[in-house]
Amino acid sequence: MTRRRSRSSPVPLRGRVRSGTSPSLAIGLLYGAFVHQLAGDRGTVATLTEEILALSGQYGLPAYEGYATMLHDWAIGEQRRAHAIATGLTELGCKLALSYYGALLADNQAESGQFDAAIASIDHCLSLCRDNDEHFFEPELYRRRAMYEARRAPAGAGADAGVQILAGARGRAGEAARYVTDRDVGDAGAPPAVRRRPRSIANASMSCSHTVQIYE
Repeated sequence: MTRRRSRSSPVPLRGRVRSGTSPSLAIGLLYGAFVHQLAGDRGTVATLTEEILALSGQYGLPAYEGYATMLHDWAIGEQRRAHAIATGLTELGCKLALSYYGALLADNQAESGQFDAAIASIDHCLSLCRDNDEHFFEPELYRRRAMYEARRAPAGAGADAGVQILAGARGRAGEAARYVTDRDVGDAGAPPAVRRRPRSIANASMSCSHTVQIYE
């Protein structure tokens, strides 16, 4: 008897695409994995990223391989190779959204009770926002840092300590959000010649021509 897939289960696509369409398929799967990650659906993220990794291995898509591996590691709770993958992507010039992808490690660290390590990972991601001038995830990083600080606080610290932590994070996140909004509004009114060029994962991947060595 043939087992039916549920409507929400991704259907494996490798082996049924032409090489010329593989980047488009990979970016579609990557964005799908991104959405499911935000929903906390580790099982679907694992399935989608396995498809991307298979396409990357078959057609040579190094940026997708790196990004998909970081999502896949989040899905399976892997922590050991996140820094090596991020370094490999940076060396290839693939710096897009590393503040978001780096926070995946922090999420896994916090899940296993490593709050000091999780906060350190978030601080690194915040530095990436500044270094790469990419701030879309910065307010969320401040929120997560505050959550980890509150969870790290001693049991007897009381509610006041948690309120102070969250209040400080709210102020920093608000400043970051205002900066992004003001900058985007300013860009919208600027002449096309000086307007910031939107970046995408597709553009980033096309600039990477070498394989990221990520497997043990």
